[in-house]
Amino acid sequence: MIHPSPTSHRTVLLALLLGLGSAAACIDDEVLENEECFSDDDCFKSQECNKTGYQLSLENPVGWCRAEGGSCATGSQPGCGCESVGLERCCTSSLEQTLVPHELQDGSCICVLDGDAQFLAADGTEAGCYTPS
Repeated sequence: MIHPSPTSHRTVLLALLLGLGSAAACIDDEVLENEECFSDDDCFKSQECNKTGYQLSLENPVGWCRAEGGSCATGSQPGCGCESVGLERCCTSSLEQTLVPHELQDGSCICVLDGDAQFLAADGTEAGCYTPS
């Protein structure tokens, strides 16, 4: 009968611990993804507090935790571009506020907070989407 050596037990234990640590890191990244933040310290170490120009223009600038060097969350982060769904441009929100699409002068579209007097929603906006004319 062959008995495993203490060294092989330690190797297996180390591999398991490293695997669990990697899994925990992925879970933390996913848990904080798109969560509101005030600074990079509010996010996981591989993320940054991404603030769009629109978010910075608000009285209390809150950003979202996003991957370092990444972009804003298209179609769901205030001030980020709308999501194209066929011919429609849509803004959805996981926040308590409702987001609506706002068409910019250059024909692009950003998502803004519903009721923001500074930005009028695009004509024909319905349920967070509109079809550009």
